[in-house]
Amino acid sequence: MNTTFHYPSVAYFDYASAFPPAATALEAMARAARESWGHPGALHAHGARARMALDYARREVAAYLGTTWQEVVFASTARSALRLGLSTLLRDLSPDARIVASRQDHPALLRMLEELGSTRPVDYLALPGGQPDAEDVQRLASASAVVLSLVNHELGTANRSVLEAVPPNALRLVDAVQAAAWLDLSWLNDERTYYAMGGAKLGAPGSAVLRVPARVFYESRSEKRPIESDDAPWLASVGLGAVCAERAPRRSVYLDAARERARELQSLFRGMDIASWRNGHDDLHAGPIVNVSFHGVPGKSLASALGLEGIAISHTSACQATRAEASPVVRAAYPAEPWRAIEATRWAVSELVTDEDMARVAKALPRALGSSRDPVPRPLPKRGGAP
Repeated sequence: MNTTFHYPSVAYFDYASAFPPAATALEAMARAARESWGHPGALHAHGARARMALDYARREVAAYLGTTWQEVVFASTARSALRLGLSTLLRDLSPDARIVASRQDHPALLRMLEELGSTRPVDYLALPGGQPDAEDVQRLASASAVVLSLVNHELGTANRSVLEAVPPNALRLVDAVQAAAWLDLSWLNDERTYYAMGGAKLGAPGSAVLRVPARVFYESRSEKRPIESDDAPWLASVGLGAVCAERAPRRSVYLDAARERARELQSLFRGMDIASWRNGHDDLHAGPIVNVSFHGVPGKSLASALGLEGIAISHTSACQATRAEASPVVRAAYPAEPWRAIEATRWAVSELVTDEDMARVAKALPRALGSSRDPVPRPLPKRGGAP
């Protein structure tokens, strides 16, 4: 029995959560499933064909990252890649080594760090507004390892300057999930840095990669302790390889297109008959994410109202959206202004956003703002005061 599901037209502004599956990925996976369907670990001919398809994908991903195939470890999710990176990194650290992180990072990464709390010291950067202060610089100077996102998943701010300030003898674990679709990561390919990318953010769901230093690959081989799991999702990894090969020559063009859409959104917000504030330091903005708080309008309510209008946005990370009433990232970035977190909305764009999508927002947003506004909104600040 065939069942057909009807999906209404949606103007999608939640690319920080996931891209739609790319046709290139689906075609590569289907071809591999038809022609190379054996288990890559098997010694017979069907296993060899599957292993060849996986090795080819590994080289495509390595070329996209500007690294070598030995440094590419496949995983099923970015979360599992980060967990693998953290556990591998910890092998090189003494029990009293200082780990520095940020409470503005993804909840999945924060939970991993909280699990370490009873056994290893973890110190957290303040990063007010997404920017390091003097105390943060001091924390970095004494770090043994730094665990941090390259592009914040809600604020859209880049932490490259922070990662570059990490002492040369300290290790780095970088959440590059939001960055990998847009930015050149080759500057991270050194002997002290691990980083993770998620295929869902490029249009290859069910796949992820942990980049490891080459020495780790060779050490694991000599110790007969492979880093990559035997059940790594090889078909999805083939899809990721195809997406990387297609996206690599267009990455900067796609970023320019996303940045232009982000500027259009900010211009649209400024033209609304309601006060709004951009969250995240402008000088650190990486491009495809705009986080904005509208006066007197809870972000979760606005996201729900826009959903009824056929517009998809988020008020926090996707894994927290049904539970959280306010953005924990924005709260951590602006602890003295709690209203920002309550009213925050995240608009994540890509090269796939159309003029029709923008027109739909321009038409529907005023209605959604009106229907979502608190009956008694907080007072606006006095002229010249902090928003």
